[in-house]
Amino acid sequence: TIPFAKTAAEREATNDPRPSIAERFASREKYAEAIASAADDLIATRHALASDRAILIEAALQRWDAIHARNG
Repeated sequence: TIPFAKTAAEREATNDPRPSIAERFASREKYAEAIASAADDLIATRHALASDRAILIEAALQRWDAIHARNG
């Protein structure tokens, strides 16, 4: 796994053509909304159980927190 850069400046410094996390999501709350929507899509297409929705969201938010904790 190669994580996305946190900011556009970090992305540009490493010549990563992929949009950074900050360019993709304006805030943790916006990220949480996107994750919840993705979880709902997985449930609707029967790729995940409704009972796992909260677990999916919490795991994604833990990754968000871990990424944003690294290097300040």
